[in-house]
Amino acid sequence: MSFKPPDNDLNRILHEADPLAQDPGLTTTDRTEMRRTILARIPERSPSRWRLLSPALSFAFLLAVALGLAWWPSTVDSPTTNTLTSSPTSAPGSAAGNALESRKIQFETPGGTLVVWVLDPNFPS
Repeated sequence: MSFKPPDNDLNRILHEADPLAQDPGLTTTDRTEMRRTILARIPERSPSRWRLLSPALSFAFLLAVALGLAWWPSTVDSPTTNTLTSSPTSAPGSAAGNALESRKIQFETPGGTLVVWVLDPNFPS
């Protein structure tokens, strides 16, 4: 057994209950007169400050973008002062005479991050 909604034609009910269904609406002269009245009440507006400044601001923005793009590649491709240091260090807990020593490699990235790697040959793999 399935559910069936009541047999109501909502569209028909709404049209029958519409109080303005028989109203013909405004005539063309009434609409024209109403439009003329509304347009007469709108004050004349002068060019706003934004409209006057818009071309100058657009030019300044484009100039800033062009200068940024002209400057950017030279900073990316410039040689950096990264220093690569490799020095042997004794492994922690090992005897001083041990032939296998760990190596410490460190360098600095262009952003200033210091990267340090300690390579221990005695590390179990």
